[in-house]
Amino acid sequence: MNNDFISGTGFKELGLAEEARHEFAKVPRGDCLYYAARSELMALTDSLDVAAQNRAAEGGQKMIRDGCRDSQLIHETALRLHYAGRPQAAYDLTERFADILEWMPVDLYGMATYASRIGEWEEAARHLLAGMAKELTPSYGSMFADLDLEPLYRHAAEGPMDLATAIHFANPHLAAALEALSGREVEVDGILLREMPSALLPFIRRDLTASEYFLASTAPSLARREFQTWIQGVNNRITSLASRGIVRARKMIMDSQLEFAIAAAKRGDFLAARYHSIFAIAANLQCFVEFDAILSQLGMAYFFDDIRDAWLNDANFLPLIDQCRPIDATPPSQKMEILEECGPAGKATTLWMLQRAIVARDLDGRKVEMDWNIEVIRRWPDDPAAFFNLLQIYEDMECWEPADLVLANMPPAFYCLSWADYHIKWVKARGQLNESRPRPTAAFFGQPDLGGLVNVVSLQGTENGAQQTVSILNKPVDETSPETFEKL
Repeated sequence: MNNDFISGTGFKELGLAEEARHEFAKVPRGDCLYYAARSELMALTDSLDVAAQNRAAEGGQKMIRDGCRDSQLIHETALRLHYAGRPQAAYDLTERFADILEWMPVDLYGMATYASRIGEWEEAARHLLAGMAKELTPSYGSMFADLDLEPLYRHAAEGPMDLATAIHFANPHLAAALEALSGREVEVDGILLREMPSALLPFIRRDLTASEYFLASTAPSLARREFQTWIQGVNNRITSLASRGIVRARKMIMDSQLEFAIAAAKRGDFLAARYHSIFAIAANLQCFVEFDAILSQLGMAYFFDDIRDAWLNDANFLPLIDQCRPIDATPPSQKMEILEECGPAGKATTLWMLQRAIVARDLDGRKVEMDWNIEVIRRWPDDPAAFFNLLQIYEDMECWEPADLVLANMPPAFYCLSWADYHIKWVKARGQLNESRPRPTAAFFGQPDLGGLVNVVSLQGTENGAQQTVSILNKPVDETSPETFEKL
């Protein structure tokens, strides 16, 4: 490793900016650490000096025009553009080299701030949540006191929020972060520093390693009180906007459940229509009548006929079932306790049996799980859930002929699942498939794709989907009936 680079890093860790700059500047062009050294020099630029930020950004852009494709340098150049008051240029640069960036949490956070400043609300929210899903890094520790994200939070709280942005804001990760970071000490970045009362600036020091600013230990008590009052005011203002945005987004998503369910039913995706119906009715039991009236005309009568008696006679049934979603993190033993709280009317439903089958996977063994799923198939031949559960059992057991039989009798709604193509290929390859098994992208909180479980597009034009659906729809009734599973 280049000795000048090592020395520069050492001086930076000691907080000696000028010495660090001198050493990093000595790293010669052609050295493997040259671009890393240039990136370090840009990061050392004074945040209050807009002209210096512009010069650093121009230098980075020149190196990029000359052919540099170093991820760190691109990130630092975008950040300098942003600090120079040019968030659109920072956004465009990052988007242009999206394939080159490593997209670490700090990159995702940076893109969220640029997008927030230029009013790209859905992009800002998407990148913010994507970074949080990777890890809650120090970059996110002050996300509710970040002036760059304030426009996004204000839009969510007060602006004409679109559904795509609302879906991100309704994500439980955002509310969890708001709670986790409540009361946490706020880090001051270069943008927040510019908003600081001028009387406090003489007492501010810079942490070169973290690119943050802090109040010197020698600051008088009066300055300390003023600093805390100021930073708490910023934090309270932005946190309030974020909190209001989350509440508003959740209501917007809840109010859209019938729309999502109708769209799902029209494309033949009964599983998604069922998810949305349960989610909405569990929150407001009076929704049942409207959902039933509309969705039963779109192929969902089997579901509403099944739960109607439970809805009338067991008020806790659907709220309890909603707590047992298959793709959430609730332990199976806890789900079993929840299911046991249902009354006789609830336990008589096919919906309860389906949830019981899923719990059986971990608590009772495969034979019991298979029995529950086969009973659900008898009752709900058009719903793909129990078929899919049974398919996975046979895949895990490497029983390929029964798996073939399950696939041959799959209802058309199976091909709405985003994982359908993978499982078709997995069975055909007899488990010798060099692909990673799909996993949920998020827990279900009302979003149209159920957290990555289903496709929200029409079956037509999807790989295997359209062709498979047509072939199953054209089969004689006796070949696709649940009685076929007597052979299993």
